[in-house]
Amino acid sequence: LDYVRTNRDKIGSKPLVNWCTQIARGMAYLEEKRLVHRDLAARNVLVQTPNCVKITDFGLAKLLDINEDEYKAAGGKMPIKWLALECIQHRIFTHKSDVWAFGVTIWELLTYGERPYENVPARDVPELLEKGERLPQPSICTIDVYMIMIKCWMLDAESRPSFKELADEFAKMARDPGRYLVIQGDRFMRLPSYSSQVRNDEKELICNLSSTVDGPEALVDADEYLQPKSRAPLAPALTTSSTSSSPPRTPIKTCWPAGSPVPAESPTPQNQQNWDRELMRYGHQRDPTGAAVMRHPNCPSTHHHHGSDR
Repeated sequence: LDYVRTNRDKIGSKPLVNWCTQIARGMAYLEEKRLVHRDLAARNVLVQTPNCVKITDFGLAKLLDINEDEYKAAGGKMPIKWLALECIQHRIFTHKSDVWAFGVTIWELLTYGERPYENVPARDVPELLEKGERLPQPSICTIDVYMIMIKCWMLDAESRPSFKELADEFAKMARDPGRYLVIQGDRFMRLPSYSSQVRNDEKELICNLSSTVDGPEALVDADEYLQPKSRAPLAPALTTSSTSSSPPRTPIKTCWPAGSPVPAESPTPQNQQNWDRELMRYGHQRDPTGAAVMRHPNCPSTHHHHGSDR
């Protein structure tokens, strides 16, 4: 919460929509595990990096049994301004009441840290909700985004969207965030760690979104799969040329799977390293000189001598 207040002039539409997507996916994961958070709010969302936020503070969370759909609290203090009406009136908590709190949480983000119902005493909030009053539309939000919030605040819990539906909606918006959040000078706004290498941001975002739902196995280095222009899916075959009077062997050309030759000085910054990894992965032969040899089916006339010289 302090982060969005402090960096208000640097946060554009892209990180805001991405954060909404990540929170929704994180909550969808909790719903899968039958865990009701009960205290979702911007104060309990940690900004790990500008591209990654995480849900924290599970002090009030309750794990539902396999035959339970709701948790009924016996007593204690409650964050009234983040709660659905059924929580306030009947102390009933469900995944759908977490959806209500999600609506308030993204409202906090999209108002850059404003306080919900700031000038309304907590005791008066239930009456306002019964009358149909809701938090106002944030100034940067289009009607599309505000309608998602309104759906989260439906009195009928079953009429509220699921977290999976919310995650899908925001993921679609993330493809063109400026269409849904209108922020003056948006394309010039950058958080401290942003750079011109947009693909690096996208790689980190995709990895973080995947790990939220898919578990620890998603925390793998996805570089080779997210930059197809600079790395081929299969190992290239390199032709080398050397004589007794020539300098150490130097790659002359690369033959990619399509069979078209490209300069060996390709844009790939880790050509040799990737080639070594592919040799280990697919196995290799040895030619009479002891150098590693591997042939590509699409480039039968080319091969690579991998000696001690580099």
